[in-house]
Amino acid sequence: MTWPGDEGELLAGNLGGAVRVGATVRRCVGPWTPAVHALLNHLAGRVPHIPEVLGFDELGREVLSYLPGRVLDTDTELLTVGQLVSMVRWTRVFHEAVADFAHPGPWRYPRLPGPTLIGHNDIAPYNVCFDGEELVGVFDWWPRRPAIRAWPTCWPTVKPNRTAPPWPACSTASPRSAGA
Repeated sequence: MTWPGDEGELLAGNLGGAVRVGATVRRCVGPWTPAVHALLNHLAGRVPHIPEVLGFDELGREVLSYLPGRVLDTDTELLTVGQLVSMVRWTRVFHEAVADFAHPGPWRYPRLPGPTLIGHNDIAPYNVCFDGEELVGVFDWWPRRPAIRAWPTCWPTVKPNRTAPPWPACSTASPRSAGA
């Protein structure tokens, strides 16, 4: 699908508006964009598989590097154990790298009570891509906000296991159990 008036491919997603143009992704901005760009720049070189902030285009949209890989169809596919382990390991690296980052915002969503770090808050099968079992990209960075460490670690286990209650999966899918 193409974006009206643009040479790009409209990318799938819940909110829409992300367009792939060559090796870049373009998306409309909001008041939270400077905080998100500061976070991504802080993480660059510290955390693998995140987009690079490239600036803004002539339409005022943010321009990020495109992350190649395969996104699971969350309506028909579940994460494999290897993919889940890869996501949990990445989350551990992310948490370590973001521990010393602070920014006043504004952020897209309000703070959670007692935040301990800036969280991705949506590390889920539809916001990552894989090469086989290995995570090779994490995207959809706009809803970041001050959060608690446990929140994003559990989410990958809730969504892909639609019929199972999330608590047993969360208690076993920790960075320690994933070898991270």
